[in-house]
Amino acid sequence: VFESNPEFLYVEGLPEGIPFRSPTWFGIPRLERIVRGSAKIKFIVKKPQLVATHIPSELVNKINIDVSQSTESGSNPASKPPEAAVDVDTSKSCIRTTPAQTNGSSMPFKPRGREFSFEAWNAKITDLKQKVEALFDEKCGEALGLNEPYKVPFALFESYPEDFYVEGLPEGVPFRRPSTFGIPRLEKILRNRAKIKFVIKKPEMIENTAKEQPPNFAPKKAGIQNNAHTASGLEDLNIIQVTIPDADNEKNVKVDKARQLREQVNELFSKKFGEAIGMNFPVKVPYRKITTNPGCVVVDGMPPGVSFKAPSYLEMSSMRRILDSAEFIKFTVIRPFPGLVLNNQESESGQSAENADRSQTDEAAEEGSKDTQDLSLIKQEPDPTW
Repeated sequence: VFESNPEFLYVEGLPEGIPFRSPTWFGIPRLERIVRGSAKIKFIVKKPQLVATHIPSELVNKINIDVSQSTESGSNPASKPPEAAVDVDTSKSCIRTTPAQTNGSSMPFKPRGREFSFEAWNAKITDLKQKVEALFDEKCGEALGLNEPYKVPFALFESYPEDFYVEGLPEGVPFRRPSTFGIPRLEKILRNRAKIKFVIKKPEMIENTAKEQPPNFAPKKAGIQNNAHTASGLEDLNIIQVTIPDADNEKNVKVDKARQLREQVNELFSKKFGEAIGMNFPVKVPYRKITTNPGCVVVDGMPPGVSFKAPSYLEMSSMRRILDSAEFIKFTVIRPFPGLVLNNQESESGQSAENADRSQTDEAAEEGSKDTQDLSLIKQEPDPTW
């Protein structure tokens, strides 16, 4: 009703940037801003008969509205519709109305408006939050090279936006915890799930954070072990020792395995790149420059379906396949990109400088030999006899 009649039904005093609409469309931040600014919020109802069918009959009797006014006002253009200002008072949880003009008598009727169901809204937004959280965990696991979801370290994404960020989110939707989103943004994220990609440039920071966190099942394990030791001396009882698998330890093992694979692949690429530029030792691969300068460096021998990129962007299965094909992988420099110096260029420049020095020394030696020859000639002349 408010959307269809914005001239006669509207709200004043909402926080800046927040439109008036159903609360189910808002996330937690906007809902909190609305509650904090509730003292300034004011509903303006210039035509109470428009909302009469959507409010309880007791309230309609107090306002003293005649529903038939909606039909009479159309035939009498000179008549001015009554105005009512409704103030929101959260402390007393009541609605105060101040009718500016009333006429006619009230008629009993049954409310026809659709009532808001908090249970339905809560069930829907909870389900969407769980789905988005599972999606984020899945994408985070893929970025780490795992075959299973990994809990997103939101603190690292907030503190280091250059090393941890997310690509492919819907326009206007920032990356943050799913619990802070409303239903519309949660639905937009799920519709755009195929384009979402987590970028983690420093996975070692996640590993360090995971090692610092204590395991979740430690107290439970201690309790079970204590019970087992206490009852170990009783022969009448059949004791079964239960071991709870530690999910965090399993994830840490997989993260360590992924880190080892990344290091091995990085060492392999560095070795092959050093050979390509004429070095006898590994050279750090400029992945970004190779990517931004296509055609300058070609990598042959990669496994089918695996493209060349930094190891931090590769999955564990792809890294294993790369290591299996290590002998076939070869870097070839087609044309040097800015900043890349080949070993043969350095050797050529060194040889030219050496030749120049050698020529200078040869010339100096020749001049010295001439001088010595002249001196020897002078010494060999016999003493004059007069």
